[in-house]
Amino acid sequence: MKSFSQVYRDEINGVLELAAPIATDVLQEMAKKALGSGIQPSADEREGVTRECLGFLRAAVRKPAGRRALRTLQVGALLHAALRWNRTQKLNANDIFDFHHAGAALGYCDAFLTDGPMHALLMQRHLGIERDFPCRVMSSVEDAAAWVWHRIA
Repeated sequence: MKSFSQVYRDEINGVLELAAPIATDVLQEMAKKALGSGIQPSADEREGVTRECLGFLRAAVRKPAGRRALRTLQVGALLHAALRWNRTQKLNANDIFDFHHAGAALGYCDAFLTDGPMHALLMQRHLGIERDFPCRVMSSVEDAAAWVWHRIA
């Protein structure tokens, strides 16, 4: 691990390799609905479509709009990369739940209330969370109360 960007690229590529066959399934279902259920691609055709989907997904995450569109995958990859990059931090079972919670919140909510360690992890500058997602991350009751008060005032 020579740089955070390398670690992130490894993580996002791994996630996208898992997502590409799912995208292929979605496209196949769309084709069946549009063209009839008699459409059944060969193994080679399916593999080619999966490679194309992977290429599209990789191109998408290179742009801010693509990262926002694939927000749950993006946040998950960033958090896993941050954990790997911090060699002194060990993964525990609750981290996985926290990562899913953050992945759901950051891309879809205005505010995310979390504990101090997750807040510190998310605010690491090299993650660039605030660049791609407008969600406000807070870990103190005072900050949350001030945020709510500002929104209703």
